[in-house]
Amino acid sequence: MHIWVDADSFPAQAKKTLLKAAKRREIPLTFVANRIIPFTVESPLFTMQVCPNNPGAADDFIAENAAPGDLVATRDIPLAKRLVQKGVTTINDRGIEFDRENVDTMLKERELSMQWANLGISTGGRKSSYGNKEAHDFACCMDRVLERLEKL
Repeated sequence: MHIWVDADSFPAQAKKTLLKAAKRREIPLTFVANRIIPFTVESPLFTMQVCPNNPGAADDFIAENAAPGDLVATRDIPLAKRLVQKGVTTINDRGIEFDRENVDTMLKERELSMQWANLGISTGGRKSSYGNKEAHDFACCMDRVLERLEKL
């Protein structure tokens, strides 16, 4: 098992939770981004993969290297869809585990919101703040998923 983090926009609090869990469980973890992301928890199991500053380079790296039995943490719905299709367990920063049904629904909602925004229609937006509730939901989901993956 390996944990991959699409780290460019992943909340710092969620990254710290992943690092602590990976260290405690002795699971290799890789941050993937277009720039160096500092680790708040140190371990020889942790690596940083800096990708070219091209659109999608970090996503492509994760999609090419993550395998079934791994865990990927990302906020990127198109990346999540690619990973789910490949059989890779994928979660977001708000404690949702992506599956074939919800990732398709989220992708359709995202596309519709983008179309409406291009037309100048406000949808009220999604709550973008990341607080204690979101961090708690993420930690619970992450623990549940890691326990399941460790049994494989």
